[in-house]
Amino acid sequence: MTIPKVLIVSVDFDDLLAITLPRNRRSFGHVLVATSPNSEAATRRVCESANASLFVTDAFYRDGAKFNKGLAIEEGLDVLGRDGWILCLDADVVLPAAWRIDLSRLDTQCLYGARRRVIERIEEYTGQDDWGRYPIAPDRELPGYLHLFHASASALQKRPWVGVNWAHAGGYDSDFEKKFRPDNTRWLPYEVLHLGPTGTNWYGRSTPRIDGTVVHGSDQHRNEMRVMRRIRRRTGRMDHERVKSGEYGT
Repeated sequence: MTIPKVLIVSVDFDDLLAITLPRNRRSFGHVLVATSPNSEAATRRVCESANASLFVTDAFYRDGAKFNKGLAIEEGLDVLGRDGWILCLDADVVLPAAWRIDLSRLDTQCLYGARRRVIERIEEYTGQDDWGRYPIAPDRELPGYLHLFHASASALQKRPWVGVNWAHAGGYDSDFEKKFRPDNTRWLPYEVLHLGPTGTNWYGRSTPRIDGTVVHGSDQHRNEMRVMRRIRRRTGRMDHERVKSGEYGT
């Protein structure tokens, strides 16, 4: 059974989206890809080749944010439509060929995620489901690289659904999961593959593209990530990582 609505965030990840979207597309109905103005042209080419819609927004950088992924997702959900089953997926995630979700067997009150194996060196990806030799990320929550949920869930009766006041791409998914009772968060019986290292691109892409080139500002993105982690370790606080975000005003 296909998932009727899918929202993918892809900013400066068009090279990976060109790998994941054509492969994953067969499991999806309507696909909406959210990107920023500076990444529009390259992302549009991938979307057109895969019959996906494109949503361009400056929400990533609004109100002084460095990469407010949560606010972009919240706006994307407005465009996609907040009804039925929805999958939020990252551009660097590959679904297994055996991915077959019977939505009628899932609980509409639950948030679902999937364990991920991580391939640090993207050039090692073969296009096959030979992932067993790669390590499983030690995720303790259901990270935002894959969230499957039903819009009618009682946890989602108040907007915004995800965290929209983070200056970076982290935190929004934890805020989202906290809306659901612990017994209503579940792992799907599938493993996905994450292309590239995890937890490195919160402030925008800092990892090299597949061809070895780097995106504009990657050094700055990497440094901002280091500074953020250093402050967390020293103070144990995350106040400096938040902004007052737009229309949703949280």
